[in-house]
Amino acid sequence: MTMDFLMEQIEVLNLITKIQADVIKDLFLLLGLYMTSDEIQELPAIKKINEAAKLKADLKLE
Repeated sequence: MTMDFLMEQIEVLNLITKIQADVIKDLFLLLGLYMTSDEIQELPAIKKINEAAKLKADLKLE
């Protein structure tokens, strides 16, 4: 595998991750129409999202 091929694959994977993140954000906003903020924060999936955000912040990737 060449470096160009690997870089192209990384770019595609980054795009997939961005699309997935955008979908999660959109779904989260929709969820907010039907649940209170406190109810949303108690959902297991939201706890996982928050945990991932904390790990990312700890790595200083932003």
